[in-house]
Amino acid sequence: MKKKFLSLLLAGVVAVSMTGCSEAAKEQKETTAVTTTRTTAVEFADDEASSEGGNYISPKGEVVLGEYKGVSAVKTDNGQSTSTDKDWQERVMLKVILNSTYTGLSHADIQDYVDETLEFNKKICDDGGYEFGEYLALTYDMSEDEFEDAVKATGEYMVKLNLALNKIAEKENFSINADELKAGAETYAGLYGYEDVDSFKKVVSDDVLTQMLLNDKAYNYVIENAVTEQVQVETTVVNGAE
Repeated sequence: MKKKFLSLLLAGVVAVSMTGCSEAAKEQKETTAVTTTRTTAVEFADDEASSEGGNYISPKGEVVLGEYKGVSAVKTDNGQSTSTDKDWQERVMLKVILNSTYTGLSHADIQDYVDETLEFNKKICDDGGYEFGEYLALTYDMSEDEFEDAVKATGEYMVKLNLALNKIAEKENFSINADELKAGAETYAGLYGYEDVDSFKKVVSDDVLTQMLLNDKAYNYVIENAVTEQVQVETTVVNGAE
């Protein structure tokens, strides 16, 4: 199964071992910096009185898709190195979101993402014997309040992204067969750190897993049809500098 943005442990949460968390955390911090970008003004549904929980994998709301086939994004080149493929993919997906129009998004779905992310990071702390505040300061250079604010901003991005991917999967008539569902369960069980597939399936239903895999297919479809814009960046050489 190809690497995809959605698969980063429930949409962007990176599993960080406490023995070597700094490099993985740096990657996650860079991801957060991109995904916290505010996208478009949207109408949120008044769901504060709702007794139903949110679901950011299959969020509520409507999306009118803009361009998602042949989306172009810049990959910079300064003659020494290029931006990573992951950076480029994030730019592509951000364009898909910006090209689309959203209405009726649910605060509950964003809160579902926030709760999932906080729970996952706290589990990392418990497993590594770290205090949560200490972990956030070491890994993200953030306080607990700052981290939660960043996660909320990322949550809006993820809800919009997943709603767009849901719609793309529907428009392209993607489906998941039994073999793909089985393989997906094995892959995600490993990513989430479950001891076995059965333990994973007690937490994640087949319906939720199916939607995750459909979103993965939609994501890969967009990326495979995207166009790379190479931009040469001129650098100024200072006298005496190597």
